[in-house]
Amino acid sequence: MTALRDVVTGGLRDAVVDEQVVDEQGDGSSAGGDHVGLFLDLKLHDIPNTVAAGMRSVARLEPRYVTVHAAGGAAMVRAAVDAAPDVEIAAVTVLTSLGSAELASVGFGGTPSDVVRRLAAVAVAAGARAVVCSPREAAAVRAEVGSDVTLITPGIRAAGSRPDDQARTATPTEAVEAGSDLLVVGRPIVASSDPGAAAARFVTGC
Repeated sequence: MTALRDVVTGGLRDAVVDEQVVDEQGDGSSAGGDHVGLFLDLKLHDIPNTVAAGMRSVARLEPRYVTVHAAGGAAMVRAAVDAAPDVEIAAVTVLTSLGSAELASVGFGGTPSDVVRRLAAVAVAAGARAVVCSPREAAAVRAEVGSDVTLITPGIRAAGSRPDDQARTATPTEAVEAGSDLLVVGRPIVASSDPGAAAARFVTGC
C-alpha cells in the first residue's frame, strides 16, 4: 500500500481484503493526527448482484473510495452505489495502459478520449461521484461531468521518465492544469530506492 498526502491506496495486490492492514492505519488518522482516507482500488467488474455483494463486504472497512469499471454498465455502477451509499464510487474508464490500437482490438470505437468521455458520462449518471481517467482526458471529462465530480488520474510520470507499461501519461503539473483532483503515482514511488524522497518530488510537481 502507498500513501500520499491524505489518501492511502490499496489495490488488488492488497486484497482479498486484509482487515489487519486497515486496522494498522488506526482510526483513519496518520501519525501526525491528520485524517487519512482509504482508497480501495479494486476495479470491480461483474454482474450488478455480485458487485453489490462485494461492496457490502468491503464497506465494513469504511473506505472513502472504491473503484469499479465503468464498462460494467449503468446498472452495475448503480448497484455499487446503492450497496454502499457512504462510499464514493470511483468509475474507472479506460486503463492507462491502453492506446487507440488496443481499444480497437477489444471492440471500442473512437479515440481514447471519446471512449473515456462516454464511459464517464454513463457512470456519473448512474451515481458515481468520482471518475478515473488518464490526465490526457481530464479536461474533456471535466467538461462532460462538471465540477462536482472528483477526477482521479493515474499515469503520472516525471518529465522525461520512462512510461513503463503506461500508454497515456502526463506530469503532475500537466495533470493538475488539466483538472485532476487526485493524482495516482505508483511505481515511480514504490520502486524507488528512497520512496519518501520520490513522493516528496511528486508533491512539489517533480
